[in-house]
Amino acid sequence: MSAALLRKLMLDKGRLMDQVNRSHRLDLRFRISGVSPLEQLFYDDSPMFWTTEDGLDPDSPLAYAPLNATRDQFLARRVLRFGGSWITVRDVIDQLANIEEPSTVARQRTNGREHSRRRQSSITVPDCLEQ
Repeated sequence: MSAALLRKLMLDKGRLMDQVNRSHRLDLRFRISGVSPLEQLFYDDSPMFWTTEDGLDPDSPLAYAPLNATRDQFLARRVLRFGGSWITVRDVIDQLANIEEPSTVARQRTNGREHSRRRQSSITVPDCLEQ
């Protein structure tokens, strides 16, 4: 359910993030690791497979020049290359939310009488939201 909530917060039309911030008008930023020179080599070379692993986390030993990214910069951050395509944070949230959604709808239909035995996929977003 966490990816579906992230999608509602950051991606869906009428994003909850924007609705909540409407009255406060805070400049919300996401603290992430910048693109390292080594990572840039992978961007330029475009291998068949590559992943940033923990490199997105600004507190990771793999972090490089942490920055305060806007929502759009955070969502556009490349985290994986697979099968000739770059995959961004936005893609990961959207994909995982779509995987979770069918089980959520099924639970709503049964009105809580049945519990999903399917293990749900989820992602963890570190405390990276700053004012």
